[in-house]
Amino acid sequence: MLFLDWSVGSSPTRATKRVYKLVYTLFIYTYKNIMTNEIFLQIKKLHKEGLSNRKIGRLLNLHYSTISYWLKKEETNIKDDKININKYLNGKEKSYSYILGMYLGDGYINKTDRTYKLRIFLDTKYPKVIKDCIYELSILFPRNKVNYTIRRKTTTVVYVHSNHLPFLFPQHGKRKKHERNIELSDWQKDIIINESFLKGLYNSDGSYYKSNGYYFYNFRNYSLDILNIYKNTCDKLNILYTETENTINHYKQSEVKKLYDIIGTKKI
Repeated sequence: MLFLDWSVGSSPTRATKRVYKLVYTLFIYTYKNIMTNEIFLQIKKLHKEGLSNRKIGRLLNLHYSTISYWLKKEETNIKDDKININKYLNGKEKSYSYILGMYLGDGYINKTDRTYKLRIFLDTKYPKVIKDCIYELSILFPRNKVNYTIRRKTTTVVYVHSNHLPFLFPQHGKRKKHERNIELSDWQKDIIINESFLKGLYNSDGSYYKSNGYYFYNFRNYSLDILNIYKNTCDKLNILYTETENTINHYKQSEVKKLYDIIGTKKI
């Protein structure tokens, strides 16, 4: 740690002044650019509730200028990202919708040293689902290599690295999905292809099974938000369902037929 300890009658050299100036610059940079996700979420929540930047600062023990800086920075980023995303996803809406569904079910995004990594965890016994996932990711990220690994012979992890990931999938976060809020952004709602999105959700957390001579579909997830997203998508496609704990069921054979025509099965 450096301290300003100039003795009476002495003056700092030019080199010393440059060192202290560098330390001060680094401190200001760190102060303005490091913000934990938890604190920033609190800032956004309080801001939406109508609190002023000064009141938010007093509650969180932060200077009001820091609150203002981060809120303005996010607003600027959102505007820029929307423009970039619309351009990037042009012609890729179907692939994006499918991968978004897969991500919400069995995907995870984490920060690496230089970029971000998306991993989608799939059952190895469904090679068609794995193949479809790799294909759609390749369309979505044409300049990035899509790869996979097999864990314990039962789980295949399909993954890709990209700096676009946090912008394309704003639902990413540190905690498990059922432990935090999951909502679709307005721009996602505008471009999602419902049939592809539903297929991605089903291929991650859905099942197609036979009982007493009849076939049925269901979708199971511990996140109530993701269950609601699934239900809303079914509503848009006029597909009826019933609900049990953490599960959306499709028992009526006419609805099973609709789903089969849209999403097929994991093997077909």
